[in-house]
Amino acid sequence: MMVTNCFDELLCIARHVSPCQTPGSAGFARSALHILVAVIAFLDLTVAYQALSDDVLRALPSAGSDFDINNGALLAPILIPRVPGTENSLIVQHHFIDFFKRTLPKWTIELHNSSATTPTSKTQEIPFVNLIFRRDPPWAAEGDVSRLTLVAHYDSKIEPKGFIGATDSAVPCAVLMHAARSLDDALTQKWEAMKASGEAGNGLEEEKGVQIVLLDGEEAFETWTSTDSLYGARALAEEWERGFYPAASQFKSPLTSISLFVLLDLLGSITPWPRVPSYFLTTHWAYQAMAKVEKRLRDLGTLQSKPSSGVPQFLTDSDKQASSFNRGYIEDDHIPFMARGVEILHIIPSPFPDQWHDQRGIPDDGAHLDIPSSDDWAKIAQPKAALAQPLALDTTDSIKLILTTKENGKGKRPHQAFVVIKEEDGGLRLPRAFEKPLRASIVIGSFGSSQGLVAPLFDIDLVVNPNVAPPQYEKPLRYGKLPEIHHIFGNPPKTPPKVLSLVFTIAVLATIPALFIGWIAVGANLAHLQSALGAAPLSHAAFFGSILAMEGAFFMYYKSWTLGQLLPAIGVISAVSFLSGTKALGEVQSRRLAGER
Repeated sequence: MMVTNCFDELLCIARHVSPCQTPGSAGFARSALHILVAVIAFLDLTVAYQALSDDVLRALPSAGSDFDINNGALLAPILIPRVPGTENSLIVQHHFIDFFKRTLPKWTIELHNSSATTPTSKTQEIPFVNLIFRRDPPWAAEGDVSRLTLVAHYDSKIEPKGFIGATDSAVPCAVLMHAARSLDDALTQKWEAMKASGEAGNGLEEEKGVQIVLLDGEEAFETWTSTDSLYGARALAEEWERGFYPAASQFKSPLTSISLFVLLDLLGSITPWPRVPSYFLTTHWAYQAMAKVEKRLRDLGTLQSKPSSGVPQFLTDSDKQASSFNRGYIEDDHIPFMARGVEILHIIPSPFPDQWHDQRGIPDDGAHLDIPSSDDWAKIAQPKAALAQPLALDTTDSIKLILTTKENGKGKRPHQAFVVIKEEDGGLRLPRAFEKPLRASIVIGSFGSSQGLVAPLFDIDLVVNPNVAPPQYEKPLRYGKLPEIHHIFGNPPKTPPKVLSLVFTIAVLATIPALFIGWIAVGANLAHLQSALGAAPLSHAAFFGSILAMEGAFFMYYKSWTLGQLLPAIGVISAVSFLSGTKALGEVQSRRLAGER
């Protein structure tokens, strides 16, 4: 991995530059496993949202002898050099596969193979093998499952010769193996309960699974660059992006089905005391969940590692403000996935452990691990206790409730379902100040005269942070004078531009000389004008006047008249035109028949 940009204490750390100080400890690894498995409970892998009771936390099993550096069933076989393409790398691969085949037969095993040339291999292709161990709901199709993805790399550096990489990353791999074993029973119980209740595969809730990914080729062979590092991660991210699911699937590809990418690295040292920052704002919620679990474990005295240097715990950034997040991060196996939009939770201490890459003269081997804190990671393995304590919420927390009912044995979303939050004693509802936990109840309405259902869900304890100004509540205005509301239903008619009106007027007036010109062109006989006017003067004058009046009526309609004003005028003009025209044309016809035209 490599540090990018400026994360305060990360400024002086680069994956291939001498580190300032460093964290670490296998003891740290065990504490981390407790917290890691606990956060899975927060991510809805158990029957419902659950908070482990104090009794359950005290009874959590440890990894015990499995983390022994000489004979431990999980850790010891990994504490050898593991350079990609070597015999030792193959031995460690078999160790992982044998563990899942023997201990966790319900998990599927997938090998992702790729090859690439490296600066030290010249033209020779080096094989890289990523191992994916997966457990999904047994009824779910692959493209319909979102997966919590727990990740570590299992390879080690080629230089210095014989480098083991106990913290980098044998301990994280052992932690994930123990996490898988611890979660297996919880997943089985959850899914069997869903089958028994008829909730399995009803499509009302997102199907969720877990996959553990052990990546090959994280380390550089020569100098850390974008092409000489992350060999397995780059190949797998590209493959998962291109591997489309069937068209009807809920997710587009294996990449988009990753709900959260949790990457563990450099765990297992306590020199200096390991501090794990919160690196990304978008996954700070998951970081806070892990930090809360760690604090509860320490308050109960169940963790063996003892904080030093005034640092109360490993995860110290719970109160980190959004404005404090920047673009700095440590380059690690998550980079190819983050570049493709995957949400990342990076569990890596800063500064790095003192034995990082053997650069301080301290070998990164089993002898320099802190086993007690490694065992702390291994305790949270059975996240299945009922919600027995009030939920502690602050201004950044939220609760998501999913309610499913059954009709004819099939899951169905209920109608008229509400969650009511109120005081247990007085029954007063929000908002107001409270000293006791609030009672949250589910209310399901009913039809007709039958009674609805009111059932308690959990209590909520509102926590006030003294360092944060409390939100101000504005009392709503009831029955007071409201501001006037003005409505405009349509814009008033606009007077046409003068130029347009002038053009229209000229066009109308131009029809009169055009009429006379046309009349003369067809052979007008002006000598008959006197005879026509003498025989029927009123009819001829009225007929000609009606033509002009018709033009005038249309002009007035364009200018200002409404349709109601236009139609009566048109009716009168039409009647005059018909009667006068009939009389005038009859006079002309009589003269034509008399041979006078």
